[in-house]
Amino acid sequence: MNIAVGKFGFPDHTCDRTMTALGLFLSGEVPLPRLMTSHRVPCDPIRWSTTAAAKYGGVLFYDISRLNSCGFQNLQCSAEQIEDLVEFAEKSMPGIKYDESKLIEDLEIDARAAQYMYETYELRKKVPCPISPQDVFHTNRVPSRYPHPEKMLEYYRMYRDELAERAAKGKGGVPEEKLRIAWLATGPYGRSTFDLLARKGVALPWFHIGAAAHTFGLARADYGDESVYGRKLTPLQELVVNWNTNTWADNNINKWVETLITACRDLKIDAVVDFLQIGCIVTKNVKRITAQRVWEELRIPTLDVEGRELVANEGAQAELNKKLEEFVDMCIAKKYGTSSAN
Repeated sequence: MNIAVGKFGFPDHTCDRTMTALGLFLSGEVPLPRLMTSHRVPCDPIRWSTTAAAKYGGVLFYDISRLNSCGFQNLQCSAEQIEDLVEFAEKSMPGIKYDESKLIEDLEIDARAAQYMYETYELRKKVPCPISPQDVFHTNRVPSRYPHPEKMLEYYRMYRDELAERAAKGKGGVPEEKLRIAWLATGPYGRSTFDLLARKGVALPWFHIGAAAHTFGLARADYGDESVYGRKLTPLQELVVNWNTNTWADNNINKWVETLITACRDLKIDAVVDFLQIGCIVTKNVKRITAQRVWEELRIPTLDVEGRELVANEGAQAELNKKLEEFVDMCIAKKYGTSSAN
């Protein structure tokens, strides 16, 4: 963060997650690839940081745009640009060759991983919830994003099996579950918040981010499924399907809110914590609408807080925990019909 902001002059008012990632490239801690690429996402700083890393690193860069929709036309448009990217890479870097059979193999692995995550979503419904508050913030990508997809697939299977075993034994992620919360946008910094949640008996079955619906198994985007788009997709179009499941406040807010409401219903959520990461241009303008819709449709209260994900000071952390504890106590008292929470 200090390298990106102090040495190179990038803004400190955007999210620390983006600036820290950029700083890793600029510092030399992360080896630069031969080619960097990005595609249009609701969070512009993510895209711009990739562009900046390529510029300062002196490596090839290729940008992919997308339509302002999540329909088949966007799949087609993005896939055509990926075809151009393949041609650009093959011409620019000796030894690079596109292998469609390898892509199909990876897509099939991704589909198997998606099935495992769908099964873990079903396990999140159990009371007590078998996932610890801290673990719910792990946002693994599809196996094909990693150097060894088959190893990531095995990780997904082991993760499913561990949760299933905990659920079968009635083991929760906190010692005694009293409240179930959905947490929005960004995870908090440090352990003190998680220790507080565990001490208060707060389970956290759902972390709501842009990729949550697909990553955590709520939305299915199965390889080879023709029902969603009404046609057989090419392998490159299948590659883009995950982009269309993103629920950040892209196109309109309905996709973001409706996915959250579905998760809250399924997972028996009692309350919502909307954590605005400082500098998050995607979610800062939708907080009021989100809280209003959740209350109107589910009668679920929302706590509105903000902070950094990776950089924080003790004063800010103490203030966050104080607000969170007061909110949790209020929700527990309301849930159990008591005047105060123990």
